[in-house]
Amino acid sequence: MKIKVLFFDDIFSDMFRKTHDGEQLAFDDAWFDSIERELTNGQIKGIDFEIVKSGEIELWPYLIERAEPDLVLLDLYWYEQAKQQGGECRAIDISLEALKGIRKRYPDLPVIQYSVKPDRETMDQSYEAGATFFLEKVPLAVPEAHSALKYLMIYLMRSK
Repeated sequence: MKIKVLFFDDIFSDMFRKTHDGEQLAFDDAWFDSIERELTNGQIKGIDFEIVKSGEIELWPYLIERAEPDLVLLDLYWYEQAKQQGGECRAIDISLEALKGIRKRYPDLPVIQYSVKPDRETMDQSYEAGATFFLEKVPLAVPEAHSALKYLMIYLMRSK
């Protein structure tokens, strides 16, 4: 089984990279690298993950059509994009609007939305917008912290 994951996170955007310091970039890069290692380590025979990453949330229609993912990972907060669109208060709205669009156009595409330390209201908004699952972004860059994500993805693919 091959599982293609389209990973939308502002950490992949040039805008994010230009405006954040090395410490912030190191944290986010270590977090992503840990997830990528866990998904692509080949420890489960017969299951291969392919990761396509993008920091351009506004291009979601084009990227989903082009990449044809089996699953989408979607960051909840898009601060730099929100600043460009009139204020940080839109940081969640950008993601939720994209999620609603994804759900409308691709009703069966699993979307896992995530955030650091989400609250109940945030998770409720995400589920109302169409998230299949909400995940807390664990600030640990160790494979054991991301193993559950791998098995959740496999479960979602087998459920389709």
